[in-house]
Amino acid sequence: MARALAKLYKKLSDKLPDHMRHCLIITAYRDLTILNRLIGRTPADWGVFVHLDRKSEIRPEAVAPRARVFSWERIQWGSARHLRCIVRLLDEASRAGEWDYYHIVSGADYFAVAPSRFDDLLGTSGKNYISCTHLPCKGWAWGEGLDIFRYAELSEYVDIRKRFWKNLNRLFVAGQRLLHLGKKLPGYELYRGLIYSSLHKTFIHWALRDGFAADLLHRLRHAVVPEEVYLQTLIMNSPFRDTVVNNNLRYDDWSVPVPPGDLDMSHYQRILASGKLFCRKVKTGFSDALTDALDAYIDSDGQ
Repeated sequence: MARALAKLYKKLSDKLPDHMRHCLIITAYRDLTILNRLIGRTPADWGVFVHLDRKSEIRPEAVAPRARVFSWERIQWGSARHLRCIVRLLDEASRAGEWDYYHIVSGADYFAVAPSRFDDLLGTSGKNYISCTHLPCKGWAWGEGLDIFRYAELSEYVDIRKRFWKNLNRLFVAGQRLLHLGKKLPGYELYRGLIYSSLHKTFIHWALRDGFAADLLHRLRHAVVPEEVYLQTLIMNSPFRDTVVNNNLRYDDWSVPVPPGDLDMSHYQRILASGKLFCRKVKTGFSDALTDALDAYIDSDGQ
């Protein structure tokens, strides 16, 4: 009996992967070349789930066929539609396979290290790698971040960066403030950070099913840039608070007038020294030498 159990255990063990399984959650709207290049560099046993903005000129059938591609929404800058698409992609991915880590990236991201090194860099203790800053955040827009939770904005429907809509949106928010129509701030702690993060399956499975997560998403449905507060506020008020590593493992350049800046070869050594998983933003034409160099580095397995 013991021998039979040992043989069964060995048989089952032989079928188990000797590494973690990863999934890319990608939102994209331009630069098909970079998008397909990123997908082409992704290991065959990884998941790849892509949302294409319905405003994009990229056709779903043009995306590398190994990716599962969706196009649910026309996404205006700063709208909650982007956040909802990311949550929906996470749900699609969780139903389609069993992944240890979900990596939220944009169509302008690229690998900063060989994917074979991800397991070592992430570790096996179930940490969540996400940038996280407590609100209010001095110097940040939208009332140091608090107005994101207080007021509805028009970003769901129009591009509030354009002059006419920008001015109308300001009047819309001012009217809510004048008439005391803003929402009362929630009683829990509020946080901000970039949506681009690497999150463990235990947190993702909880977030997709917990009532608090659903309520928070609903509260932010008409907010501006809700993607910059949702995951951080959620995880820091969850049972996974102690798993947070305040580092999203993304290399980007915030030293330019309109950050993050496009990356080129001048960033190459800094990217390698950063210990990050991904770098952004890369762009066809501008970043070609950099992505070629990163490809060579990945092919050498980071040696």
